[in-house]
Amino acid sequence: MKHLLLTATTLALALGASNAYADDDCYDAVANWQPQETLRQLLEAKEWQVNRIKVDDGCYEVTGLDKAGNRIEAQFSPASLRVRSFDVEFADNADISGYPMLPAPVSGVAAPVAAVPAAPIQPGVPVAAPAPAVPALPATAPTQP
Repeated sequence: MKHLLLTATTLALALGASNAYADDDCYDAVANWQPQETLRQLLEAKEWQVNRIKVDDGCYEVTGLDKAGNRIEAQFSPASLRVRSFDVEFADNADISGYPMLPAPVSGVAAPVAAVPAAPIQPGVPVAAPAPAVPALPATAPTQP
């Protein structure tokens, strides 16, 4: 009996602890939710093609395409319609100008390519070339006001 009680207590504690760490649900009161159609209109005004809006873990989850044709999946708070998470799957040669948080590609410069060793990899032998030395900055005297 003690063993059964100990097992049940351990299981309850473990399940309770795991929920505390993996909590990405929305807890807005249903009475405060804005209609899904309002969210759809906001997104279509930003030239998104909304394929689906569903409720998942208390949040609005939207799937569709942005104006450049990239696949998107976003999660919104149903009361405020604020973005909680956002994923983009960019198409090949995608225009990323609509995403200012991403660095712009430099035209005429090839993307970095991982070095491929010319010989088979040997245990204990480094594969990558050493990093280039960083030039020292010239020493300057502090200026007095």
